[in-house]
Amino acid sequence: MTGGRQIRVELPKPFTPGMVKLAFVEGQQILIVNVGGTLRAIANSCPHAGSSLYGGKLIGAKIRCPSHGLMIDLVTGCAGAVGGLSTPVFAVEEIDGLALVTLDEPGD
Repeated sequence: MTGGRQIRVELPKPFTPGMVKLAFVEGQQILIVNVGGTLRAIANSCPHAGSSLYGGKLIGAKIRCPSHGLMIDLVTGCAGAVGGLSTPVFAVEEIDGLALVTLDEPGD
């Protein structure tokens, strides 16, 4: 990846560990999750069947798909050893109550 655009997303105040924000960013649905004080951003789409991950149970740094129970790692986007399934993750940082989500540039 060579870079990307940073998109600002307003976070709820406070945005404490265990909280999830569903953001609509340039036609994409992205989950922003506070995992133990560190923000993670992942596409809101289960790699198994495209179901929404929003409302899934957080277990450590993983989220369980509410439709079929698949566990997706919020750091890597990988769904364990289940056929190499994964969903996109995005770089994210918090600055002044905003999440700055870096979207890949086309061709990255």
